[in-house]
Amino acid sequence: MSFRRAAARDDLWGGELLRVVVDGVPVLLVSLDDGVRAYEDRCRHKGVALSDGHLEGTRLRCAAHAWEYDLVSGRGLNPANVCLRAFPVRVEGDAIEVDVDGAREARTRDDVDDVGPVLQAGALASAVVDAIRALNEGARVVDRGAYLRVLCPRRCVVTRAAIEQRTGTPFRLPGDLELVMSSFKGRFVVDDDQARWELSALKVASR
Repeated sequence: MSFRRAAARDDLWGGELLRVVVDGVPVLLVSLDDGVRAYEDRCRHKGVALSDGHLEGTRLRCAAHAWEYDLVSGRGLNPANVCLRAFPVRVEGDAIEVDVDGAREARTRDDVDDVGPVLQAGALASAVVDAIRALNEGARVVDRGAYLRVLCPRRCVVTRAAIEQRTGTPFRLPGDLELVMSSFKGRFVVDDDQARWELSALKVASR
């Protein structure tokens, strides 16, 4: 782990939200009764800064579309099938320190021609990953615990039908995919039946 100073302990009061930027990553800090939590300062819905939201106890409501999260666990309350990206955090003396290396890795280029989504770990993400593996030769998955980074050479495709075959329930594109997809690599194209990630036209032309 690589901890970086995020704020002074005196800058964060109980029951308050504090936005900081650590190594280029926006981080939401909150002081709870049992310690400090650090999350990516980004709502899972539209990416709005959660630090602009309303905190009541341990319940945080996004200012944009009223999505709600439990800041003890990072789990979604409304809707319940989402989860904030949590960062390791510690208090050393008068400093709050956060490790955001995992967030940087999610944006690191493992291979110049690889494309695909970064998915928040969970049952739905596992179904999406299984569907991608079935449809894309050479697909690989980097398991980072809290998230799964899917990488396919040059093009990655997943269909609604393939996901529904694995979940046994209806799956909406793009809405249900966006619930678990925190980021992606490549150009993202989606309709009601299929999602794909591919190299940009500029990059293909340059080869």
